[in-house]
Amino acid sequence: MKVMNISSNFLTGYFPSTTLEGMTNLAALNMSNNSFTGEIPSTVCVEKPFLVVLDISYNQFIGRIPPELGKCSGLRVLKAGQNQLSGTLPDENLSFPH
Repeated sequence: MKVMNISSNFLTGYFPSTTLEGMTNLAALNMSNNSFTGEIPSTVCVEKPFLVVLDISYNQFIGRIPPELGKCSGLRVLKAGQNQLSGTLPDENLSFPH
């Protein structure tokens, strides 16, 4: 699977980190406009070298941005607004265009 778009589906609760296991070819993940709660799954970037777009905006995620997000070396678009997140973006291996 290259694109997973589950946006605007009135989904609620925690997003199980096991959902993304084995999706090594994932290039775009859009889970915006739902009501996911809890922390951003720390496995969102694990074994996903092709992940370019991550949209988790307009949910109810809380807490710090996981440092594992720095392992998304190909990430070019990150949308995380309208959540309850704190902290800074990890800069390990992130290279956003200017």
